[in-house]
Amino acid sequence: MGAEFSYDFLSDAEVVVIAAGFFFMMIAATIFWEIAIVGALLMSLGETHLGFDFGFVAMGYTVSPFDLLSAALVSAACFRFLIAGGMSRVQLLWMVILGYGFLRFLGGVADFGLPTAVSFYRQSFYVASALFYSLTIDWTPERLERLVKIWLVVGLTLACMTIVEWLFPNVIPRPTTSNAMSLYAFDQGRVVPAASALIMAQAGIIGLVVWSEARSSVLMRVLCIFLLAISFGLFHRSVWMAAAAGIAVLLAFSRESLVRVVPFIMLGVAGAAVLWMFQQGLGGDFLTRAVQSAVQEPFAADSSIAWRVTGWELLLERAFSSGVETVIFGAGYGAGYERQIGWSTVLYSPHNFYIATLLDTGLIGVGLWVYGFARITLGLLGALPPGFVILRPGLMALFATIVVYDIPYNHLTEQGLWLGALASTGGALLVRRNAAVARLVARP
Repeated sequence: MGAEFSYDFLSDAEVVVIAAGFFFMMIAATIFWEIAIVGALLMSLGETHLGFDFGFVAMGYTVSPFDLLSAALVSAACFRFLIAGGMSRVQLLWMVILGYGFLRFLGGVADFGLPTAVSFYRQSFYVASALFYSLTIDWTPERLERLVKIWLVVGLTLACMTIVEWLFPNVIPRPTTSNAMSLYAFDQGRVVPAASALIMAQAGIIGLVVWSEARSSVLMRVLCIFLLAISFGLFHRSVWMAAAAGIAVLLAFSRESLVRVVPFIMLGVAGAAVLWMFQQGLGGDFLTRAVQSAVQEPFAADSSIAWRVTGWELLLERAFSSGVETVIFGAGYGAGYERQIGWSTVLYSPHNFYIATLLDTGLIGVGLWVYGFARITLGLLGALPPGFVILRPGLMALFATIVVYDIPYNHLTEQGLWLGALASTGGALLVRRNAAVARLVARP
């Protein structure tokens, strides 16, 4: 018993290393926003996208480095607010949205205990910390372009990993083999998760915006098409939906002929290269079987779409039959998402951000998020300063991918970074326009 008890405690050296890492990240993120962004993306790449578990046990609890990173981002954000001398109305709005979620976490702690509440709130905390920190950055056009370049680098890294896995299956070591129990042919092509495919699709969509710019390099133009082709070849149909929405919004907001025609010609060329990779790594008939199964599966009785919809119906029925208080305020983090689908009892996420938010935080919580999304949309749709106008199609397309992706999945930490940037950009512009209108009205 004594040995087991002592195992839960960290050595003095480990405590020093962890504390030093925490304070370094907190100080560095307070001064350099790029370090915070890259740190969050690297941590997400390792734990979420590659599936490595970097957690350690302390005082009987499993602590993830992501916990420490998120806490460092929150601390750095608080220091940045103090240095700035206060918060804008946009920042206060999102403080209310994120703060209400934290209150429902505290309610979950009171009702279900700390370990249970933490296990269900942990991913939301990661997203909230990234979004909260991103709100502290003054997102100028130059900084947004820098973030786009970071996104392209991450997307290219994921694309290279995907190609390697296609050509040489299982060459990249992972703790688990996600496709070991594949039911359909297209599952074999899913060598990285949907969240990774979404990053590649977003990087490609944002890259399409630069097609109309004379200063855009040939490498940038080819890269964005390459990323879109790789993301489509992963057969994550939820990402197909999100990417289609993003491309539709991009075309609606861009009047440049290059954006309308040439990228799709290049997409066909890149698609041919993807087909070759499939044939080399996964067998000559893989593509035919994968496409057939991807098209046929949604119409099967046990399809993933039917599974999701059935789960949503059961969870909504449970939520609206739990009393008025639960419907309005939510059950709190820790109530869980248990539902009986056929012969199986499913315990994990509903695969729908809006329904998960409704269950945990009630109509108030989901209503706050919808209002926040509406504020982002209004801010980006209005009249923008010259430096932001050229970025509007890409920002709107990116936002569309997140909103649509949240229907079959939940956005993760990396999307929280972009939501903070979009909220800060669109919301701040909306506030400035409203102030300008008020001054005009006040003139005699």
